Amino acid sequence: MVFCNLWWTNRLANADPNLLGLYPLHLSIFTRDGRTTVSWPRLSTMAEGSPGLETVQALDQELLEIVRRAVTPDKLHRHLALRLG
Repeated sequence: MVFCNLWWTNRLANADPNLLGLYPLHLSIFTRDGRTTVSWPRLSTMAEGSPGLETVQALDQELLEIVRRAVTPDKLHRHLALRLG
């Protein structure tokens, strides 16, 4: 799946125009042996040394939360949010 968010694109471009090379973002979803996996590149690893690293780390965290909400049953998600919050 390939996707882009204009707000994040603008934020990354302002932090470090070189980070635009990370766009568009992508993730892969696959199932093997009855187990579904969601995988995407860790953007902050690719942005090490960039003046925009903090922005990329925030994007990494938002992507993680979006995927977590998408794959976690609602009741379990609320439980995790309480424990992690």
